[in-house]
Amino acid sequence: THAAAWHGWGMLEKSQGNFQRARDLLVKGVRLVPPSRANPHLYQSLGMMAAERGRMQEAREHFYEGSKTEAGRDSAALWHAWAMLEAREGKGDEARKLFQRGLGADSDNKYVWLSWAVFEARE
Repeated sequence: THAAAWHGWGMLEKSQGNFQRARDLLVKGVRLVPPSRANPHLYQSLGMMAAERGRMQEAREHFYEGSKTEAGRDSAALWHAWAMLEAREGKGDEARKLFQRGLGADSDNKYVWLSWAVFEARE
């Protein structure tokens, strides 16, 4: 199956306010896409949606699962989203480690650099 299709459909449902349907589609995408073609955006979106709903531990689990995939390890966006969650939750040391992982994946990622700088300025 095609990860982008599951992701797109899930995001469409989310934009319509159908959070449970969106979650179900993203989870289905994670399960049906072969591990060799795992898409970090599915995990990132699941994590962000869980965080938006106040389910922080579930969000962390999605980010963690995504980070275990080959594509997830190399996804600055996944690390960035996870770092932002930890920063919002007051876990500064963990956020710093995750920002570092994001830059390890893409040292030129302006979003990770900017978010980390703003985070440090507020600390």
